[in-house]
Amino acid sequence: MTQKRKRLSGPEKIAIVKRYLFERVLISDLGDEHGLQPSQIYRWQAAIFEHGADVIDLKKGRRAKAVESVVLSEISDDWETERAYLTMEAR
Repeated sequence: MTQKRKRLSGPEKIAIVKRYLFERVLISDLGDEHGLQPSQIYRWQAAIFEHGADVIDLKKGRRAKAVESVVLSEISDDWETERAYLTMEAR
């Protein structure tokens, strides 16, 4: 029987990537702890690096919120793709 996965918020996803990068927690340990595939954490990391400069360069306000929304949307889309793949694989 498969267990229902908790949907992680953007800040939770970023916290997981931060633990990997700064605390040097192994990807496999983070994956086990949160029920994630290591490839999912790598995709979140890539999205953060790809759009990080945009967030830093913008002043606070609508544009910054728009870029933050795009970054979190990409992270969320990756999660949905991974979940669909895992659901198909479990069958």
